[in-house]
Amino acid sequence: MSDSKPVRITELEFGQKMLEWESKRIYPLESVASVKFEDKQGIFYVPTINDYVTHELYITGNPDGYESREQLLRCVGRCWDLAEADLAKRVAKLSK
Repeated sequence: MSDSKPVRITELEFGQKMLEWESKRIYPLESVASVKFEDKQGIFYVPTINDYVTHELYITGNPDGYESREQLLRCVGRCWDLAEADLAKRVAKLSK
């Protein structure tokens, strides 16, 4: 894993990275992690994923993080859904 600061990407890009891991036979949810932070306002969570090749760390979602793991998992699910829908759209376009 890189020691550099995480790179913020869109939810679609995050989902695409999940699918990249899936293409390497790793279940997408196994490719995702989270970081727990605490500040004056309390505890919050941020979804993370590493690039399969470079191992660079990426984050996405709400810039302020999520107050609960449930909210974090909804974000991860949304990313996955966006990427699968985008992939299906691209495949349909190629099939025409």
